[in-house]
Amino acid sequence: MKNLLVILSLVLSSFSFAGPEDHIPGAVYATKSKVPYYLMELVFDSAVVTPNLRTLFLEARYGNFFGDFKVTNVIFKTEDDMVITAEKVLFDRSSGICDDAERAVATVKAVSNITSGIDPKAMEISVEYWSTNDNCHNYGQTEILKYELKQ
Repeated sequence: MKNLLVILSLVLSSFSFAGPEDHIPGAVYATKSKVPYYLMELVFDSAVVTPNLRTLFLEARYGNFFGDFKVTNVIFKTEDDMVITAEKVLFDRSSGICDDAERAVATVKAVSNITSGIDPKAMEISVEYWSTNDNCHNYGQTEILKYELKQ
C-alpha cells in the first residue's frame, strides 16, 4: 500500500506544469514616462510576420501586448532582412459624453530575417497616448511614449 502511494504521487507530480509565475516572457519593454499602470510595461513572447507582409502577429502567453498589428511599411535592407513597421489601436475608450476619454495606438518597428525571423528583444516600440478629462470641451493632450527593453 505504501509503495502504491509513492508511485501514485510520483506519477501525478510528473503531470505538473509551470504557471504564470514560472513563465519567462520573450521580451519586456518599459517606459519611464508617467502613464497609467496598464501602459508602464509591454510584455509579449514572440513576433511573426505573415508571408504576405500585411500583418505582424505578437503572441503573449501571460503578457499584455499581443494581437494582430497592421503592417504599414516594409523596407528591404538586404535579400534576407527587412524592416517592418506595424500599428495597432490598443484601446479607444470613453466614460461617457463630456467625460474622461483615452486612446492608445502602438507602433512597432522590427527587423525580420528570412531565416531567423524577428528577435523580440530587438524592436523599437512606441505608443501614442491621448487622454482628456472632458471629451466635449477639452482637446486633451497627446504624449508619445518610448519603450526600452527591460533588463
